[in-house]
Amino acid sequence: MLKPWWETWPNRLEYELKALEAAGITIEDQQRDGYRLILTLRAQVDGTDVRLIARFPDLYPFTRFEVFAPDLSLNRHQNPHLKNLCLVPLGDYWEISDTLASYLSKQLPRVFTAATSEDPNEVAELEVHQGEPVSHYYACLPNAIILLNSEWGLGKALSGELLIRGYFDATGFVRATVTEVGSDDGTVLFRQQPLLISPSEDAIHGRWIAIEKNIAHYTPDEFADELFAMHPELRQIEGTKLPKGARIDVIGVVFPEELTWRHLGQGWVFLVRVQRKDRSISKFLVRAGRAGESDLRKRIPELWPLQYKTIAIVGTGCLGAPSCIELARAGAKELRLLDGDFVEPGTIVRWPLGFAIAGRNKVEALSYFIKANYPWTGVSANVHRIGLSFPNSPSDIESLQSLLDGVHLLYDATAELDLQRMLSDVAKSVGVHYVGVSSTPGGWGERVIRIAAENDACRACLDYHIADGAVPVPVSSPHGMTEAPGCNAPTFTAANFDTSEVALMGVRVATSTLCAGEHEAYAEYKSDVSILKLRDDHGGLIPPDWKGFPLSRHPQCQNH
Repeated sequence: MLKPWWETWPNRLEYELKALEAAGITIEDQQRDGYRLILTLRAQVDGTDVRLIARFPDLYPFTRFEVFAPDLSLNRHQNPHLKNLCLVPLGDYWEISDTLASYLSKQLPRVFTAATSEDPNEVAELEVHQGEPVSHYYACLPNAIILLNSEWGLGKALSGELLIRGYFDATGFVRATVTEVGSDDGTVLFRQQPLLISPSEDAIHGRWIAIEKNIAHYTPDEFADELFAMHPELRQIEGTKLPKGARIDVIGVVFPEELTWRHLGQGWVFLVRVQRKDRSISKFLVRAGRAGESDLRKRIPELWPLQYKTIAIVGTGCLGAPSCIELARAGAKELRLLDGDFVEPGTIVRWPLGFAIAGRNKVEALSYFIKANYPWTGVSANVHRIGLSFPNSPSDIESLQSLLDGVHLLYDATAELDLQRMLSDVAKSVGVHYVGVSSTPGGWGERVIRIAAENDACRACLDYHIADGAVPVPVSSPHGMTEAPGCNAPTFTAANFDTSEVALMGVRVATSTLCAGEHEAYAEYKSDVSILKLRDDHGGLIPPDWKGFPLSRHPQCQNH
């Protein structure tokens, strides 16, 4: 049975209280609210008497306290609505040995100095260099969002129209994208594709207004009152009709806010009003989600060359499917998927999508998923099984020519030796990079092959190097094959968390190859063949052990 922290560590509470007294901080009141301790304090900061309320969390001292200054209104380092102070930066700054008294004594004067200074040089050593966007403090409707692009600059325009596409309902729930921003003179400032797929794709017209300072109130009703006091022309609902006689009105409010440390940019929040048939009106605040390409790439700066790269993926089973998703997540410009198989329900134990797509063609299911979740990556689904020669079956050569036209890399996840040999030769013949991934029965060992376009070695050279013992064969289970009921061929056994290792390594190698020679891009990978051991020779589990080998032209290879 878990107990309050002051009962688990009674000496800790006594220590905290004595430390406050020694620091000259007066304890005016002490209350216990369930598993939480609340102290009302008085402290002197630069000669000013300040009332503070410290709330200790349930799991103190493993999680930190919050300190509120209800009588202060600081410009920085204080939540403008709840009034808690930013004494402890987010991240790994809190130590279990820290105390409330030590933070108040050290950090409170710094907070006051930083909050009242407009000179970055004066506070550069006092502050963590991160932005304080005030829009995070508004009481926005949970699970609702309207997407936009941080690159949009409104210039001298102060108001205008919005076109918003997505899902809307009479409860104020919104999941949508701003697809067009216009000014009052009718000029279209920006257009953007819809970024959210919804069951019913609706379009509504809204308005936007730029204000000189953020709205001080954070609840929807008070926010609306303050906005309409400044701009009474917005009070009239001009929204779009919804089913059952309701009408929805969306106003995008743009204001200066700190996006990075000490630098202001455009903050957005949306006021949504729903007027029902009985004329009653409900108000909601909906957060703005920054979803432009640059917003995503900010978190993966080394992968910037991928936005110009097209990748063909052949084979979308347990290795190819997660590789497709990772390449889309990494920001590839375009993925072209080719596979003729469908999703067997039993395979979802090592396929990234579950029962919801059972029976669907693998490439079509993946294509839909990528379009819905990574819309900045283009994707095409080619349902084709290589090797068929039945009457009226599509031509392999025509399919591959279309697939590889203009691509930069062929990613082979067929895991079939003959297809690997053929696809690597095809990649070499058209001058594109080749990366092949495969696993062994049981998932004990795995392999990634990279044949860069400029490498004069080939897949047959690798076979010779394997025969010479220069490159090892991945370890495999002697009992790693099975035939599942209803399946028309044997399959290997392996857990998804084991096969995922080779998919991730394959994506790393492909990314490194596509970024080679580019400035400030993903690191160069020097090995051409990578062998993974997840088990020892007796089947014992070991930490993932990757070893890399070069691939050079073999003197016995007849392909040269």
